[in-house]
Amino acid sequence: MDAIKGYLSPVEVVSRSCSDAQFYSRNDLIMNARLAKKMSEEQLGDAGGVEEYVILGLEWSPDYIESMVIMDIVDIAAALELDVGLLICDR
Repeated sequence: MDAIKGYLSPVEVVSRSCSDAQFYSRNDLIMNARLAKKMSEEQLGDAGGVEEYVILGLEWSPDYIESMVIMDIVDIAAALELDVGLLICDR
């Protein structure tokens, strides 16, 4: 019975605040991180091993990233010093 009480007891939420990374959509997060590092789209593309038009697509649409190869996403996240999970997880 104690196991059931423990299971049904409410869970305490410590913090409901979100960081800037959680607040921005993925495309805004990429653009803001790039601008904070003072990189052009071409420079980020070179650092991530993709063409400039890919960076433009990433910054234009939050869903563009869904069509990309995971290793390219990892390289772009590393170039921006972002946790890759922020870019691949939509929710």
